[in-house]
Amino acid sequence: MTLKYENKFKVGDKIKALDFAGDNEYWIAGEIIGTSVRNGAKVFEIQIEEDTLAERAGETRVGDVGFVPMECFLGDRVCDNRITLISSLSYEEIQERISMLCDQAIEESNTSGCDINSIKKIEKEIDALEELRESKPEWGAFLKEVAEARKTEELPF
Repeated sequence: MTLKYENKFKVGDKIKALDFAGDNEYWIAGEIIGTSVRNGAKVFEIQIEEDTLAERAGETRVGDVGFVPMECFLGDRVCDNRITLISSLSYEEIQERISMLCDQAIEESNTSGCDINSIKKIEKEIDALEELRESKPEWGAFLKEVAEARKTEELPF
């Protein structure tokens, strides 16, 4: 069974998620960096960029990883907009992000106190971005161009 928001958003999308369904005053927003299961619930992992609830209390979750459930049993029945899309990454932005993460992973692996968990996290994000890139129309056009070039052996690379 697909959850309410399970296939609606992808890694790289920026979303806004209400802290309390139906209350548009308190929310977090950020980029989806992955998905996981937390306490038995499928969630979007987001890098928090905005946080209205903690700010009111004089605190912040900005910079933290937030976990947004893909479905809430009661909340999603009283509120149809608990999670909304702010923006999606373009093909070029995905390419730039993959390149940046690859550089970051290389830099991390070359340090004396290399953190394997940090590298695994980077690899997970790269994998998710590559999957997203392959779903973009530009990628399909590129692959078609490569296939045609292979037929005539006029490869530019």
